[in-house]
Amino acid sequence: MKKFIPFLLIISVFLFSCGGGGEKATKLKPGTKEYKLAQKLAKKVPKLNPDENNVLASSKSFKLTTGDVITKWYSLAGDRIQQLSQFDSTQITRSLKSAIQQISVSELLSKKADEKGINIEKSKIDSILQQQYQRAGGKKKFQQRLSQRGITEKTLRESILQNMRRENFLNSEIDSSFEPTQQEIKQVYKQKYKNQQKVSARHILVKEKDSTQKGQGLQKIKQVKKKIENGANFAEMAKQYSEGPSSRKGGDLGSFGKQKMDPRFTRAAFSLEKGEVSDVVKTRYGYHLIQVYDKKTTSKPLSQVRSKIVQQLKDQKKQQARSKLIQKLKKDANLQIKI
Repeated sequence: MKKFIPFLLIISVFLFSCGGGGEKATKLKPGTKEYKLAQKLAKKVPKLNPDENNVLASSKSFKLTTGDVITKWYSLAGDRIQQLSQFDSTQITRSLKSAIQQISVSELLSKKADEKGINIEKSKIDSILQQQYQRAGGKKKFQQRLSQRGITEKTLRESILQNMRRENFLNSEIDSSFEPTQQEIKQVYKQKYKNQQKVSARHILVKEKDSTQKGQGLQKIKQVKKKIENGANFAEMAKQYSEGPSSRKGGDLGSFGKQKMDPRFTRAAFSLEKGEVSDVVKTRYGYHLIQVYDKKTTSKPLSQVRSKIVQQLKDQKKQQARSKLIQKLKKDANLQIKI
Protein backbone atom coordinates (compact mmCIF):
# COMPACT_ATOMS: atom_id res chain seq x y z
CA MET A 1 0.00 0.00 0.00
CA LYS A 2 2.25 2.77 -1.21
CA LYS A 3 1.19 6.36 -0.82
CA PHE A 4 -0.28 7.96 -3.94
CA ILE A 5 2.17 10.20 -5.78
CA PRO A 6 0.47 12.85 -7.93
CA PHE A 7 1.44 12.60 -11.59
CA LEU A 8 2.95 16.07 -11.70
CA LEU A 9 5.34 15.32 -8.86
CA ILE A 10 6.81 12.44 -10.86
CA ILE A 11 8.16 14.79 -13.50
CA SER A 12 9.97 16.78 -10.81
CA VAL A 13 12.66 14.09 -11.04
CA PHE A 14 13.90 16.17 -13.96
CA LEU A 15 13.11 19.46 -12.21
CA PHE A 16 12.53 22.59 -14.23
CA SER A 17 15.82 23.55 -15.78
CA CYS A 18 14.46 26.26 -18.03
CA GLY A 19 14.41 29.82 -16.81
CA GLY A 20 11.34 31.71 -15.72
CA GLY A 21 9.12 33.86 -17.87
CA GLY A 22 11.79 36.53 -17.93
CA GLU A 23 11.13 39.80 -19.76
CA LYS A 24 9.12 38.13 -22.53
CA ALA A 25 6.46 35.65 -21.47
CA THR A 26 5.73 32.57 -23.55
CA LYS A 27 2.35 32.69 -25.29
CA LEU A 28 0.92 29.47 -26.65
CA LYS A 29 0.16 29.35 -30.38
CA PRO A 30 -3.35 28.29 -31.41
CA GLY A 31 -3.45 24.78 -32.84
CA THR A 32 -0.42 23.47 -30.95
CA LYS A 33 -0.81 20.57 -28.52
CA GLU A 34 0.20 22.86 -25.66
CA TYR A 35 -2.54 25.34 -26.61
CA LYS A 36 -5.16 22.58 -26.91
CA LEU A 37 -4.22 21.19 -23.51
CA ALA A 38 -4.47 24.64 -21.92
CA GLN A 39 -7.93 25.04 -23.48
CA LYS A 40 -9.07 21.74 -21.93
CA LEU A 41 -7.67 22.64 -18.52
CA ALA A 42 -9.20 26.13 -18.66
CA LYS A 43 -12.67 24.58 -18.70
CA LYS A 44 -11.96 23.44 -15.14
CA VAL A 45 -9.47 26.12 -14.08
CA PRO A 46 -10.33 29.32 -16.03
CA LYS A 47 -7.06 31.03 -15.16
CA LEU A 48 -5.30 28.63 -17.56
CA ASN A 49 -7.01 30.19 -20.59
CA PRO A 50 -4.20 30.25 -23.20
CA ASP A 51 -5.54 33.39 -24.91
CA GLU A 52 -5.47 35.40 -21.69
CA ASN A 53 -2.03 34.04 -20.74
CA ASN A 54 -2.53 35.02 -17.10
CA VAL A 55 0.40 35.55 -14.74
CA LEU A 56 0.49 32.55 -12.39
CA ALA A 57 3.51 33.61 -10.36
CA SER A 58 5.55 36.76 -9.97
CA SER A 59 8.67 37.95 -8.19
CA LYS A 60 11.04 40.89 -8.35
CA SER A 61 13.01 39.23 -11.14
CA PHE A 62 10.56 37.12 -13.16
CA LYS A 63 6.98 36.23 -13.98
CA LEU A 64 5.44 32.91 -14.97
CA THR A 65 2.41 32.83 -17.25
CA THR A 66 0.11 30.04 -18.39
CA GLY A 67 2.24 29.72 -21.52
CA ASP A 68 5.46 29.41 -19.52
CA VAL A 69 4.10 26.69 -17.23
CA ILE A 70 2.38 24.59 -19.92
CA THR A 71 5.47 24.79 -22.14
CA LYS A 72 7.74 23.64 -19.30
CA TRP A 73 5.40 20.77 -18.40
CA TYR A 74 5.37 19.59 -21.99
CA SER A 75 9.13 19.87 -22.46
CA LEU A 76 9.77 17.70 -19.42
CA ALA A 77 6.84 15.27 -19.34
CA GLY A 78 6.01 14.94 -23.02
CA ASP A 79 2.57 13.72 -24.04
CA ARG A 80 1.96 12.18 -20.60
CA ILE A 81 1.00 15.68 -19.51
CA GLN A 82 -2.32 15.08 -21.27
CA GLN A 83 -3.32 13.07 -18.19
CA LEU A 84 -3.93 16.40 -16.51
CA SER A 85 -7.17 16.84 -18.44
CA GLN A 86 -8.61 13.81 -16.62
CA PHE A 87 -8.22 15.52 -13.22
CA ASP A 88 -10.92 17.58 -11.54
CA SER A 89 -10.45 21.30 -10.85
CA THR A 90 -9.19 20.73 -7.30
CA GLN A 91 -6.55 18.22 -8.41
CA ILE A 92 -5.42 20.41 -11.30
CA THR A 93 -5.11 23.46 -9.05
CA ARG A 94 -3.21 21.52 -6.36
CA SER A 95 -0.81 20.04 -8.93
CA LEU A 96 -0.43 23.40 -10.62
CA LYS A 97 0.50 25.17 -7.38
CA SER A 98 3.05 22.47 -6.58
CA ALA A 99 4.64 22.72 -10.01
CA ILE A 100 4.70 26.53 -9.99
CA GLN A 101 6.40 26.47 -6.59
CA GLN A 102 9.08 24.14 -7.96
CA ILE A 103 9.59 26.20 -11.12
CA SER A 104 9.80 29.43 -9.12
CA VAL A 105 12.23 28.08 -6.53
CA SER A 106 14.39 26.59 -9.28
CA GLU A 107 14.47 29.98 -10.99
CA LEU A 108 15.46 31.78 -7.78
CA LEU A 109 18.23 29.27 -7.05
CA SER A 110 19.52 29.45 -10.63
CA LYS A 111 19.77 33.22 -10.38
CA LYS A 112 21.75 32.89 -7.15
CA ALA A 113 24.04 30.36 -8.83
CA ASP A 114 24.52 32.87 -11.66
CA GLU A 115 25.46 35.57 -9.16
CA LYS A 116 28.06 33.27 -7.59
CA GLY A 117 29.43 32.26 -10.99
CA ILE A 118 28.81 28.57 -10.32
CA ASN A 119 29.36 26.27 -13.27
CA ILE A 120 29.71 22.52 -13.73
CA GLU A 121 32.30 20.63 -15.72
CA LYS A 122 30.92 18.81 -18.75
CA SER A 123 32.65 15.59 -17.60
CA LYS A 124 30.50 15.50 -14.44
CA ILE A 125 27.30 15.69 -16.48
CA ASP A 126 28.66 13.02 -18.83
CA SER A 127 29.35 10.79 -15.81
CA ILE A 128 25.76 11.09 -14.58
CA LEU A 129 24.41 10.28 -18.03
CA GLN A 130 26.70 7.26 -18.28
CA GLN A 131 25.20 5.93 -15.06
CA GLN A 132 21.72 6.39 -16.52
CA TYR A 133 22.75 4.56 -19.69
CA GLN A 134 23.94 1.60 -17.64
CA ARG A 135 20.76 1.45 -15.57
CA ALA A 136 18.65 1.54 -18.73
CA GLY A 137 20.64 -1.24 -20.40
CA GLY A 138 22.61 0.96 -22.76
CA LYS A 139 22.60 4.42 -24.31
CA LYS A 140 20.24 3.43 -27.11
CA LYS A 141 17.58 2.09 -24.73
CA PHE A 142 17.90 5.15 -22.53
CA GLN A 143 17.40 7.49 -25.48
CA GLN A 144 14.41 5.44 -26.60
CA ARG A 145 12.81 5.91 -23.19
CA LEU A 146 13.38 9.65 -23.36
CA SER A 147 11.95 9.74 -26.88
CA GLN A 148 8.83 7.86 -25.75
CA ARG A 149 8.25 10.57 -23.17
CA GLY A 150 8.88 13.32 -25.70
CA ILE A 151 12.00 14.47 -23.81
CA THR A 152 15.26 15.22 -25.62
CA GLU A 153 18.67 14.37 -24.23
CA LYS A 154 19.61 18.02 -24.70
CA THR A 155 16.78 19.03 -22.34
CA LEU A 156 17.85 16.41 -19.82
CA ARG A 157 21.50 17.46 -20.01
CA GLU A 158 20.52 21.07 -19.38
CA SER A 159 18.33 19.96 -16.47
CA ILE A 160 21.21 18.04 -14.90
CA LEU A 161 23.48 21.07 -15.31
CA GLN A 162 21.02 23.43 -13.65
CA ASN A 163 20.25 20.95 -10.86
CA MET A 164 23.93 20.61 -10.03
CA ARG A 165 24.42 24.39 -10.08
CA ARG A 166 21.50 24.87 -7.70
CA GLU A 167 22.76 22.10 -5.39
CA ASN A 168 26.23 23.65 -5.34
CA PHE A 169 24.75 27.01 -4.37
CA LEU A 170 22.67 25.49 -1.56
CA ASN A 171 25.62 23.49 -0.24
CA SER A 172 27.83 26.57 -0.30
CA GLU A 173 25.32 28.46 1.87
CA ILE A 174 24.62 25.72 4.44
CA ASP A 175 26.78 24.81 7.42
CA SER A 176 27.17 21.02 7.21
CA SER A 177 29.26 20.66 10.39
CA PHE A 178 26.24 19.85 12.54
CA GLU A 179 26.81 17.05 15.05
CA PRO A 180 23.80 15.63 16.93
CA THR A 181 23.83 15.48 20.72
CA GLN A 182 23.62 12.23 22.69
CA GLN A 183 20.13 13.26 23.81
CA GLU A 184 18.98 13.65 20.20
CA ILE A 185 20.46 10.28 19.27
CA LYS A 186 18.76 8.55 22.20
CA GLN A 187 15.44 10.20 21.39
CA VAL A 188 15.46 8.91 17.79
CA TYR A 189 16.56 5.49 19.01
CA LYS A 190 13.63 5.34 21.41
CA GLN A 191 11.16 6.49 18.74
CA LYS A 192 12.31 4.27 15.89
CA TYR A 193 14.37 1.33 17.10
CA LYS A 194 13.56 0.45 20.71
CA ASN A 195 10.57 -1.76 21.58
CA GLN A 196 9.01 -1.29 18.16
CA GLN A 197 5.73 -3.06 17.57
CA LYS A 198 5.23 -4.87 14.29
CA VAL A 199 2.36 -6.84 12.87
CA SER A 200 2.19 -9.26 9.97
CA ALA A 201 -1.12 -9.01 8.16
CA ARG A 202 -3.20 -9.87 5.13
CA HIS A 203 -5.87 -7.64 3.69
CA ILE A 204 -8.69 -7.65 1.17
CA LEU A 205 -9.21 -4.41 -0.73
CA VAL A 206 -12.35 -3.50 -2.62
CA LYS A 207 -12.27 -0.17 -4.42
CA GLU A 208 -15.16 2.26 -4.82
CA LYS A 209 -15.28 2.50 -8.62
CA ASP A 210 -16.89 5.92 -9.18
CA SER A 211 -19.79 8.09 -8.12
CA THR A 212 -22.25 6.19 -10.33
CA GLN A 213 -21.50 2.99 -8.39
CA LYS A 214 -21.42 4.56 -4.95
CA GLY A 215 -22.00 2.04 -2.20
CA GLN A 216 -21.26 -1.03 -4.30
CA GLY A 217 -17.74 -1.38 -2.92
CA LEU A 218 -19.00 -1.32 0.65
CA GLN A 219 -21.72 -3.83 -0.16
CA LYS A 220 -19.20 -6.18 -1.79
CA ILE A 221 -16.71 -6.07 1.11
CA LYS A 222 -19.52 -6.78 3.59
CA GLN A 223 -20.48 -9.86 1.56
CA VAL A 224 -16.87 -11.05 1.63
CA LYS A 225 -16.70 -10.50 5.41
CA LYS A 226 -19.84 -12.62 5.86
CA LYS A 227 -18.23 -15.47 3.91
CA ILE A 228 -15.17 -15.31 6.16
CA GLU A 229 -17.36 -15.31 9.26
CA ASN A 230 -19.03 -18.42 7.88
CA GLY A 231 -15.68 -20.21 7.65
CA ALA A 232 -14.15 -19.15 4.32
CA ASN A 233 -10.33 -18.95 4.28
CA PHE A 234 -9.15 -15.31 4.39
CA ALA A 235 -6.21 -15.81 2.01
CA GLU A 236 -8.41 -17.58 -0.54
CA MET A 237 -10.99 -14.80 -0.32
CA ALA A 238 -8.19 -12.27 -0.91
CA LYS A 239 -7.07 -14.11 -4.05
CA GLN A 240 -10.63 -14.16 -5.32
CA TYR A 241 -11.95 -10.73 -4.36
CA SER A 242 -9.14 -8.33 -3.42
CA GLU A 243 -8.36 -5.57 -5.92
CA GLY A 244 -4.98 -4.73 -4.43
CA PRO A 245 -1.56 -5.79 -5.78
CA SER A 246 -1.10 -8.27 -2.90
CA SER A 247 -4.12 -10.34 -3.98
CA ARG A 248 -1.90 -12.90 -5.76
CA LYS A 249 -0.23 -13.61 -2.41
CA GLY A 250 -3.50 -14.04 -0.58
CA GLY A 251 -3.45 -10.39 0.46
CA ASP A 252 -0.21 -10.85 2.41
CA LEU A 253 1.43 -7.50 3.23
CA GLY A 254 4.23 -9.04 5.27
CA SER A 255 5.51 -7.40 8.45
CA PHE A 256 5.22 -3.64 8.98
CA GLY A 257 5.46 -0.98 11.68
CA LYS A 258 3.14 1.87 12.59
CA GLN A 259 4.69 4.42 10.25
CA LYS A 260 4.31 2.54 6.98
CA MET A 261 0.59 2.44 6.20
CA ASP A 262 -2.39 4.75 5.99
CA PRO A 263 -3.15 5.86 9.61
CA ARG A 264 -6.66 4.39 9.60
CA PHE A 265 -5.34 1.08 8.28
CA THR A 266 -2.55 1.11 10.88
CA ARG A 267 -4.89 1.82 13.80
CA ALA A 268 -7.14 -1.06 12.80
CA ALA A 269 -4.28 -3.52 12.21
CA PHE A 270 -2.52 -2.80 15.51
CA SER A 271 -5.78 -3.09 17.47
CA LEU A 272 -6.28 -6.72 16.34
CA GLU A 273 -5.18 -9.83 18.15
CA LYS A 274 -3.34 -12.59 16.32
CA GLY A 275 -5.77 -14.41 14.00
CA GLU A 276 -8.48 -11.77 14.37
CA VAL A 277 -10.26 -10.17 11.37
CA SER A 278 -11.16 -6.48 11.42
CA ASP A 279 -14.46 -4.78 10.71
CA VAL A 280 -14.59 -2.93 7.39
CA VAL A 281 -11.92 -0.20 7.29
CA LYS A 282 -12.27 2.77 4.91
CA THR A 283 -9.16 4.50 3.54
CA ARG A 284 -8.49 6.59 0.44
CA TYR A 285 -7.75 3.34 -1.41
CA GLY A 286 -11.16 1.81 -0.75
CA TYR A 287 -12.62 -0.68 1.73
CA HIS A 288 -10.44 -3.19 3.59
CA LEU A 289 -10.71 -6.29 5.69
CA ILE A 290 -7.55 -6.99 7.71
CA GLN A 291 -6.34 -10.22 9.27
CA VAL A 292 -3.32 -10.16 11.58
CA TYR A 293 -1.38 -13.42 11.64
CA ASP A 294 1.57 -12.35 13.81
CA LYS A 295 2.49 -9.63 16.32
CA LYS A 296 5.86 -8.94 17.89
CA THR A 297 7.97 -6.29 19.58
CA THR A 298 11.56 -5.85 18.44
CA SER A 299 14.55 -3.77 19.51
CA LYS A 300 17.90 -3.17 17.84
CA PRO A 301 21.01 -2.41 19.91
CA LEU A 302 21.91 1.28 19.88
CA SER A 303 25.45 0.40 18.82
CA GLN A 304 24.04 -1.26 15.71
CA VAL A 305 22.03 1.74 14.53
CA ARG A 306 23.98 4.70 15.99
CA SER A 307 25.72 5.65 12.72
CA LYS A 308 22.41 5.43 10.87
CA ILE A 309 20.71 7.69 13.42
CA VAL A 310 23.56 10.22 13.27
CA GLN A 311 23.25 10.38 9.49
CA GLN A 312 19.46 10.73 9.71
CA LEU A 313 19.81 13.64 12.12
CA LYS A 314 22.46 15.30 9.93
CA ASP A 315 20.24 14.93 6.86
CA GLN A 316 17.29 16.31 8.79
CA LYS A 317 19.27 19.34 9.95
CA LYS A 318 20.56 19.92 6.43
CA GLN A 319 17.04 19.75 5.00
CA GLN A 320 15.78 22.20 7.61
CA ALA A 321 18.58 24.62 6.73
CA ARG A 322 17.81 24.27 3.01
CA SER A 323 14.11 24.94 3.62
CA LYS A 324 14.90 27.99 5.74
CA LEU A 325 17.22 29.38 3.06
CA ILE A 326 14.66 28.80 0.31
CA GLN A 327 11.93 30.50 2.37
CA LYS A 328 14.24 33.51 2.80
CA LEU A 329 14.91 33.66 -0.96
CA LYS A 330 11.17 33.55 -1.67
CA LYS A 331 10.52 36.31 0.86
CA ASP A 332 13.37 38.51 -0.41
CA ALA A 333 12.15 38.08 -3.99
CA ASN A 334 8.52 38.78 -2.97
CA LEU A 335 7.43 35.56 -4.69
CA GLN A 336 3.66 35.38 -5.13
CA ILE A 337 1.69 32.44 -6.49
CA LYS A 338 -1.42 33.78 -8.21
CA ILE A 339 -3.72 30.78 -8.46
